[in-house]
Amino acid sequence: MVGNLDPEEIRYFAALAGFEITDTDLPEYERLVGAMAPLLDAFAGLTPAERAPVPAHRDPGRRGTPADDPLNAVIRWCDVHTGDEGTLSGKRFGLKDNIAVAGVPMTLASRMFETFIPSTDAVVVERILGAGGKVVAKLNMDGYAWSAGGESGDFGAILNPFDHTRTAAGSSGGSGAALSYDGIDVTLGVDQGGSIRLPASWCGTLGLKPTRGLVPYTGVVGMDRSLDYVGPLTNDATTMAEVMDVIAGPHWSDPRQCGHGADLDFAGACAAATTDLSGLRIGVVEEGFSWVDEEIVPDGTRETADATRAAIERFAALGATVESVSIPEHRTGSDLAYLVWLVEGQAATTRARGIDYGAAGWHDADVAVHLDRALAVDAESLPTTLKLVLTLGTYMKERFSGSWYAKARNLGREVTLAFDRALEDHDLLVMPTATHYAFEHQPDLGLADAVLRGLAMVGNTRTMDMTGHPALSIPAAEADGLPVGVMLIGRHFEDDRVVAAARSYELAHGWSPGR
Repeated sequence: MVGNLDPEEIRYFAALAGFEITDTDLPEYERLVGAMAPLLDAFAGLTPAERAPVPAHRDPGRRGTPADDPLNAVIRWCDVHTGDEGTLSGKRFGLKDNIAVAGVPMTLASRMFETFIPSTDAVVVERILGAGGKVVAKLNMDGYAWSAGGESGDFGAILNPFDHTRTAAGSSGGSGAALSYDGIDVTLGVDQGGSIRLPASWCGTLGLKPTRGLVPYTGVVGMDRSLDYVGPLTNDATTMAEVMDVIAGPHWSDPRQCGHGADLDFAGACAAATTDLSGLRIGVVEEGFSWVDEEIVPDGTRETADATRAAIERFAALGATVESVSIPEHRTGSDLAYLVWLVEGQAATTRARGIDYGAAGWHDADVAVHLDRALAVDAESLPTTLKLVLTLGTYMKERFSGSWYAKARNLGREVTLAFDRALEDHDLLVMPTATHYAFEHQPDLGLADAVLRGLAMVGNTRTMDMTGHPALSIPAAEADGLPVGVMLIGRHFEDDRVVAAARSYELAHGWSPGR
């Protein structure tokens, strides 16, 4: 209790706050703390109303096995449903394992979180269950979502459905790979630098990073409020439209949202889609292909660029007007500003134990307590990438007083305006999703090589996390028998138009490679 703070404890916490209490002043501070202690102790006894979980059948299930999970995409099979009828009746969902489902363990692909069981549902889960959907799996991911390689989590690498010697990408790798299983119809992933779209690209699915604030993030463990997105991966555009009509729209609990997007009609837009794209203006972002000009490029980079251009030609054959567009900020701004933004933002979020100080909405106190205890006991078990990020983010904060984060956020605004200008003259912007296709799993790499390789493919995807524009990866191309995702970027809160464009392409050409 606060009333039991002794003088040395008062001095200790003052020192943590950055100042020293003198011997002369200490009795005065003892008196002040003592005066406030009853109020703080009374507060400790208050219990705010919690967000109650959706009434549902909840079987937390069991771990996956090689027999029922050959790609290592599943951390836990489960069975959560209401039995209600709705637009998602019959749809079986797998969720990245940083999305809370009450009563089902949530691990973040870390042994440190293996004992954590959420007491309430993420808002997206509430909406899925309310629409008749069933949650059947929690899906494997990179540890704490801090890699795009699909091989850094404590539960092992996630394998690619088209070539089991390669990975599924990340950090939502299980969400991409699990869509190849007969028992899973839809998955949800989380995207702070491409983590929905990259697995979609490498696994041959559709993956949507929605407009910032369109889909409520409450109940999902994040990195930085301004870079957190949750969205669906599906095998077809119509299913994606059905899911987005359920999970999109405002919710009081999420301060990321601004109230827009409630009037989007995904199913209607898809139903109206045809193979005639006359009048659709597509801008091909040349900087999204500039990776092939680097001195050293990963295997598949040139093939990915060529396959994407071939898919763009197929859009043109459907009547779309296609022209080249240059957005230098895609490279010059996002290469540098994104790094500082996310790294220092993640460090601040971790220091705050996930509590979003200064924001309205709902805050997950249980995650904060569990994370604090886990870090105190076994911080050495954090993934190498996250340790690097926390080290650099702490350096930035301490050495530059937060000014680098402020500068990165301000530069991000310039990148956003550059894409807005390009979208004034074009309905969609297009580029490769990943900078190269799926790489081979190499479990014996050294720490530095593994970390760098796990961040090597994010060059095109991270920009839209900064700008907030909707970005959809579609499996419209292939190279060397592997999927190549093509990324469609739209105006803010025109996500339904982006999905409808994907549906038009799907009607004309289907997806590739065929399963």
